[in-house]
Amino acid sequence: MKYLVLGGWLNKATAVVASILDIKPLLAFKDGDIVRAGLVHICRQGMDRLHKFVESYPDIQDLAIAYSTKPEQANRLKTRLGSTFRDNDIYTTQLSAGLGVRVGPGVLIVALRRE
Repeated sequence: MKYLVLGGWLNKATAVVASILDIKPLLAFKDGDIVRAGLVHICRQGMDRLHKFVESYPDIQDLAIAYSTKPEQANRLKTRLGSTFRDNDIYTTQLSAGLGVRVGPGVLIVALRRE
């Protein structure tokens, strides 16, 4: 949460409440803006939501997973998404330093391009 506040993507009051309740935000880009897509309490719930998000788009042409500090999380998600999308067609990468410093450790991003 600290990094989202410092990056200007989340206000401080929301971050304090989310930290107290141990809530992790799910964020999405919509029309060029960052919007809240949901909240989860544990990482597994976040992975479930990311999986459902990808499954909701049947016409995916390209799929990528980016992580900040935990490649094992990205690999688990890649394996799980392999049941829906060809595993060898899922690109996995570490976030650049410029983006990583704004979102902080433990971030997982799914990006897709539809046909």
